[in-house]
Amino acid sequence: MAGGLIQAWAWRHRRAEAPGNARSHTGTDTMLKILGWAILIIFIIGLLVVTGILKLIF
Repeated sequence: MAGGLIQAWAWRHRRAEAPGNARSHTGTDTMLKILGWAILIIFIIGLLVVTGILKLIF
């Protein structure tokens, strides 16, 4: 019984520290910003291509 309580306490404190989570969170933010800019640029290029094709058709 006491061993289980000590183990549960240790697991809680290991999860509370987790310095690696802070680093991965900033990496995720940076990755999302880059992904957002990439999607925006692809959308603008696609829009220019579509309007260019529409101009050629009409």
